[in-house]
Amino acid sequence: MYLNSVSIEFYNAKTGALLTRGEFKNSAFHGFPDAGEVVKSIMDEMFTKLAIGKP
Repeated sequence: MYLNSVSIEFYNAKTGALLTRGEFKNSAFHGFPDAGEVVKSIMDEMFTKLAIGKP
């Protein structure tokens, strides 16, 4: 399966404010990255941003 792009956003359920976002976009000279590994990497970055208070 080819992963072209993925975008993930976390929102505050009470206020609707965007807490953090992460995204991946494959380049023109693409590879075939494992979709699960890409999502895990994005989520790890997002949780790190949330832990240090950076949007």
